[in-house]
Amino acid sequence: MSNILNRLITEQLQKKNISTIVQIGANDGRINDPIYDVVSRFRERTRILLIEPQSELIPYLRENYLMHPSAVICNVAIGPSNKLTLYRVKPSLFDVFIRRHLKDSPAYRVPSGFTSAIKQHVYAHTRGNLPLSESLEEAIESIDVPCLELSPIINQLGWQAFELDFLQIDTEGMDDLVIRSCNIDLLKPALINFEHCHLSEPRALAIKLWLSKMGYSLYRWCSSDTLAVRDGYQSSIIKELQSH
Repeated sequence: MSNILNRLITEQLQKKNISTIVQIGANDGRINDPIYDVVSRFRERTRILLIEPQSELIPYLRENYLMHPSAVICNVAIGPSNKLTLYRVKPSLFDVFIRRHLKDSPAYRVPSGFTSAIKQHVYAHTRGNLPLSESLEEAIESIDVPCLELSPIINQLGWQAFELDFLQIDTEGMDDLVIRSCNIDLLKPALINFEHCHLSEPRALAIKLWLSKMGYSLYRWCSSDTLAVRDGYQSSIIKELQSH
């Protein structure tokens, strides 16, 4: 079941020539990324919009997608206002941050991966992972980033005529708010994958009910992620989820 997202995109490409994909919270686009492998394999048959608010990560993201002829990178956040405050470990401390996972990854990858609009989320991931000489309070900084809803970006690209086949979201505890700013009623993505693991139970339930009202069925297909499937979408892989 771990490669279900790759399988879903591959299945889509059996039905149509090109799939349109949006990834929100792309980070560097490659390391520990749930869709990089399949998008790389089908780079001539996918168009992908990669949205990442941390400007320091854009060079890595751009480099990792040089191989893709139709990749667009957008350095903004998705949300309901025109500005979002994010909290993160200061980049100057990336080299001394203790990586408990992805130990062979570049120094930026783990600490930049839990940047969030929720300060306590960043505190929880930072605590115990810096040298004792570093103050936790002083190690965390805030940055203000531009924020938009998704539909204006799609329109600016001229992609409004394309069906949105796959929406991938990983925004460290803000996935529900991001989904609500993705103009689901207009864009009607066929599939939406998001992290529920950092949402409280009330928020997870609320976004599930909201998506249900918008015409989606939801499947918690692993301990961290939920897949929302637009009603009427035909898939043999979804049938597997229904049987579990």
